[in-house]
Amino acid sequence: MKEETGIEKVEIDNYWESRTEYTFRKKGRSTSKQVYWYIARTDEVDVKLSEEHTSYLWLNHDDAESMLTFEQEKKLLRSAIIHMKKSGMIP
Repeated sequence: MKEETGIEKVEIDNYWESRTEYTFRKKGRSTSKQVYWYIARTDEVDVKLSEEHTSYLWLNHDDAESMLTFEQEKKLLRSAIIHMKKSGMIP
């Protein structure tokens, strides 16, 4: 987290995680990628992006879902929201 955002104080929920996979083409080569997803909480809001990123957004979960393109990620977000509601993290 610190390397990507500069955020140092973060609490990761160890009871939910997910992984997605996809393939993309770059310069004519097919590349497979795995993305690991976690639920985390922080009070730090000042973000210092690493050079490999250009922007970020803080969104509530309804707005976050509307920004997602792929159904796989929407399903993943819904799963995380259900977990956070059941565990009392969000109302």
